[in-house]
Amino acid sequence: MPNSATQVAQLQHALDAGNRFKTALHAIDIRRPLHDDHQHDPDTVNDAVNRLQNDLKVLMQQINETRNALLSPLYRLHDDLLQEIFLMCTVAQPWRYIMQPEEVAQDTVDPLVITWICRRWRDIALRSPVIWTNVTLGPTTWPRALLVKNPWHPGVLGEEKQRVQNWSRNQIFLERSKKTPLHITLLACRPPIMEKIRDLFLKENEGRPGPRFLRITDSHLSHSEWTDATSLMLRCLEAVRDTVEYLSLGSNYQSENFDTFARSIVCASASNLHGLRLNGFHLPTKLVPKSEYLNCRFLSLDRMTATSALMLLSACPRLQHLVFRASSQQLFQEFDLDVVELPCLRECFLLGKGIDFSRLLPAIRAPQLHTLKCQLKLWTRQIEDEERRQEYQQLSRTLTSFASSSGCSLHALSLTHIPLDFLPETLAALPSLKSFQYVEDDYYGESYSTLLPEMTARVLCPQLEEIIRHGYCSVKNMMKLERFIRERNTHNTENSLSPIRRLRLSYDELQGGPPLFHLPDERRSAKLQKGLAQLLDEIVIGKVGLDKSTMDWVPSSGGGNWLQTWDDYEVTRFLAEFRSWQSRFHY
Repeated sequence: MPNSATQVAQLQHALDAGNRFKTALHAIDIRRPLHDDHQHDPDTVNDAVNRLQNDLKVLMQQINETRNALLSPLYRLHDDLLQEIFLMCTVAQPWRYIMQPEEVAQDTVDPLVITWICRRWRDIALRSPVIWTNVTLGPTTWPRALLVKNPWHPGVLGEEKQRVQNWSRNQIFLERSKKTPLHITLLACRPPIMEKIRDLFLKENEGRPGPRFLRITDSHLSHSEWTDATSLMLRCLEAVRDTVEYLSLGSNYQSENFDTFARSIVCASASNLHGLRLNGFHLPTKLVPKSEYLNCRFLSLDRMTATSALMLLSACPRLQHLVFRASSQQLFQEFDLDVVELPCLRECFLLGKGIDFSRLLPAIRAPQLHTLKCQLKLWTRQIEDEERRQEYQQLSRTLTSFASSSGCSLHALSLTHIPLDFLPETLAALPSLKSFQYVEDDYYGESYSTLLPEMTARVLCPQLEEIIRHGYCSVKNMMKLERFIRERNTHNTENSLSPIRRLRLSYDELQGGPPLFHLPDERRSAKLQKGLAQLLDEIVIGKVGLDKSTMDWVPSSGGGNWLQTWDDYEVTRFLAEFRSWQSRFHY
């Protein structure tokens, strides 16, 4: 590594050489016509001039690249570091395809875009096979002759062109990924095309140590088409069952073939399977394995009954993260297992009706559970206020009972679509709670503003140090929040309350982003934010957090000291359904 004096001398030498080069360029007489030179052949002179001009163009390009490497901080990044950045931007962690599939598309970048930035980025991207592993095989990615009355119709030609483009893209990705394990999405389709997709799938996975992630879905097929395609997809699954690490299966139909499809996963040894997502399964008891267990650490169950979920959970003793979204169909099944032991479970997200929580939670024993996230499911039909109140009470009783029976010391709790006046009883049963995430929507009055005063009066959650609040936040509610935090953070030896250290206020994106105040309210809001910043270690408003060392607002997405993730996607989807439901039934 050259020292500073050597670098100064090298830069001075380069500067002097550049000045001499500039002087030499200025000395070229570009105005003199070539035909005035009678001593040399004009063609020979033209060839020499063209060659020298091309060489000069290449040299200038090389000089520009070298200058960028010297002056731009980005060019000082090592190639290995850029490769890691490209990987983080283009390929999500495989467990996220199982637990957060809706969010992955928002957080990843098409690797083709990276190759368009500059030559260096393109070279590095082409030397990184792992960023080219996301491949989708399905009817929209396979070129075919469309049998229509007018095949030359512009719309038909456009669709066929898109298919060819998608197919070319897949060919590029498969070639550039070399022998790296793939992340494949397999869209079921009609047998003629499905057979070709199956052959390509088997060919590309031959000799690869994977795939790492495989997603199979019905792609909106009819029932008969799905039945015909199941055997072909099962052949693909059997070929990689012992090597695939993360698997996602989804369908809108149930059939004997589909049960066979499920049995091949649930009842067979799959030692390499770390994550499993099932969408639309209702597992009969016969599918529960007798002697072997799944090694899944990540499990997502969508549109499944609580009984079927318990059957599968009983086969997953190593499970660490669980997502369960209950089916709207109330199928009653006999299940003779009273308790499901999940000694490694750390995080659990549940979405369903009150009865789903009352069946699932009391049967789970999870002594290591750290984070529990619950969301009551909204129904499209109109229900009476008393029925809704019974749903809230049932969930509140279930959570209170679970807190005492599960044997866990819960640290993080997230509750949405539950009126805040039902929460104090639940919070009273969780004295170990350190992080609380909830939705407080005060667009329709101030009936939801009693939670914080009651928490203070009853000294609830004495170890609470983190609050994540979703929904519109008026100046009045911000004042109540500041008063609550100030009272908690004031030294109190009698109550022994832990101070609030982290606060996140998430504005309602469905209402157009951050709240718009009149000028006096803006001043009061800024003053309150400043007061909150003095009381807290970290404060985040929307998607920016305050850096207290510089007092600048910088982008923030959580992590670090935060005990639980921010459920922005789930809450936004809930609020959208909630508003639609309210407008439909005039609530």
